[in-house]
Amino acid sequence: MAPFLLSALLPGFPLALKVRQVLAVDLGTDFLPAIALGMEEPEPTVMQKPPRPRSIRLIDGKLLRRAFLWLGMLETALCFIGFASAYLFSDNAGLLSSVMPWLQNLPYPRFFHFTLSNKDAVLAATTLYHAGLVMSQVGNAFACRSEGWIPFSRRWLPRWRLWASVGLEIIGIFALVYIPWLSQVFEHYPIPVRYWLGLFAFPVLLHTLESARKGVVYLFQPKPTEVSA
Repeated sequence: MAPFLLSALLPGFPLALKVRQVLAVDLGTDFLPAIALGMEEPEPTVMQKPPRPRSIRLIDGKLLRRAFLWLGMLETALCFIGFASAYLFSDNAGLLSSVMPWLQNLPYPRFFHFTLSNKDAVLAATTLYHAGLVMSQVGNAFACRSEGWIPFSRRWLPRWRLWASVGLEIIGIFALVYIPWLSQVFEHYPIPVRYWLGLFAFPVLLHTLESARKGVVYLFQPKPTEVSA
């Protein structure tokens, strides 16, 4: 929702994600990981928790805050970092000067520099946002395998279905970016391959931050009583 809200509220701010790209996420790249998560094994500590009271809703305020105000905001921040970097790295930061005047003065590694026209810079920016969203969703898929923090001694590895679905998700975004006719349909630019060094850091960073949050919550919450057989 953030790209459309910012584009509507901030005059001159370009749309970071196109409608077709949203559909590609909702109906394509995000589809298989969602199914794989539904086929995951139960958490190893599930039998140590008391039964859920019937008065508690399945989708409650706690779940919504975690989804929208924490994980959603992390994904949004990472995606907009990728979005803005396309303008910065291609010497087109002036296109965002009306809303982000400080962007032009940011230093950056010349390794990521590439020269683009204004039109191509806009396409590269939306491409990086879309690719960043897909990669962030990879981290989100692994982060959502458990509601809370699982002690290391009781953790369980993802089943092959999740790994396979994530692999297909990554292949899917590569196809949308680099296959010419798909790239044209979804308004993408074939970004330099070296940019994926940063994009592949997105799921690691998101999963690490979510694991840290779960660990902090686990330290301060009352520990459940062990259930004897």
